Amino acid sequence: MKKSLLIAFIVLSILIIGCEELKEKREAKERKQRKLEYLETVQKEIQSNTRNDNIFMDFKLGDSKKQVNNKFSKLLKQKKIFLDDSKSYTYNLILSEDTKTTAHFSTEFHNGKLYKFVLIINPNKTSLPSRFSLFELMTYLDDIYEKKYGLCDHLELVDFGGGLNYYWINGNREISIIQRLNDINVVYLDKIVSSEIKNSKKQNNKTRLKETSSDI
Repeated sequence: MKKSLLIAFIVLSILIIGCEELKEKREAKERKQRKLEYLETVQKEIQSNTRNDNIFMDFKLGDSKKQVNNKFSKLLKQKKIFLDDSKSYTYNLILSEDTKTTAHFSTEFHNGKLYKFVLIINPNKTSLPSRFSLFELMTYLDDIYEKKYGLCDHLELVDFGGGLNYYWINGNREISIIQRLNDINVVYLDKIVSSEIKNSKKQNNKTRLKETSSDI
């Protein structure tokens, strides 16, 4: 009797594990398909030659470093942003009537022009309650951005924690809300420029690989 029960338990366990593996494979395949569909959408938007350079406040994709610095200075004088203890430009981000946080900025340039603008939000360094999780913060941010830009064009499962990243694409401009290990990044990106940079790096690596193969 005990032997029969043991065999039945083993068989049942194998079946359950097999079903879980099939489920994981199916979900992975679906995620991959959604990613491919989004990449196709991005390509169509890029090929449409539609320029959408408006990003955060007065900043625009394609701004020069001087323009970006001048805009930060202007916003500081207008008290729309402030300097924190480390002298970093900081923005008060209102999430709801009774919930707010702060964001710092990161900018990247290519050929002297702004192509990536990032809001960095770390709940551990803000006025949010200690109980406030990254998942809750993502939910607030998604709600705010959906009200302005509509439903996102793509959802992507976060590598940890089971949350979701959100993506919007319009012409050359992609907006994404990305959950990282300790913070959240809201990224405004020129997909045309970022694609050019990526392709250039790939070509450079390809050339260096040939050189390495010849050197060894």
